[in-house]
Amino acid sequence: AGQEVPKDFQPYDVWDPEPSPHFRVQFDAFMFILLTGVRADNCYQLTWDDVDFDEGRVRIDKIKLKKEPLYINFTNQLCWLLDWRYLKRDSSKWVFPSNVDNQKHISTIRDFCDYVSKYSGTKQRVTPHSVRRTLGNVSNYIGHGKEIQDAILHHVPTDVGSKHYV
Repeated sequence: AGQEVPKDFQPYDVWDPEPSPHFRVQFDAFMFILLTGVRADNCYQLTWDDVDFDEGRVRIDKIKLKKEPLYINFTNQLCWLLDWRYLKRDSSKWVFPSNVDNQKHISTIRDFCDYVSKYSGTKQRVTPHSVRRTLGNVSNYIGHGKEIQDAILHHVPTDVGSKHYV
């Protein structure tokens, strides 16, 4: 945090050659959180009924402090991730199904995050919330105002101007 990338930095290929299925689902969920900024629980509970490939968007029904659903438009990366997950869905209604029981959704990505923390050499623990916080921090760093940060993180506006006009 707040430090430059070391000159001797070498990218470490975590997936050599392929992640275990357990980590694959968690990795994809992690990427979904990173690409959308949604909370982990919204990611875990996502079903294929919430993904509209024709409209190019994802519906999130239960947003903290928000009554109406949130619609997230596809980016290329999000479309590719969801398309790949859809091809691998194996009859599950869940976008991120549990490896233990395909008829349930994952409940955490803690194993993957612990793996990343351990092998990345960072002293800070990686969590789904730290990924969201990073999105807000990067937005702040490049000069976005609070309204943009709130939009990226899907926060409900708190002041009258934001609620009614933004």
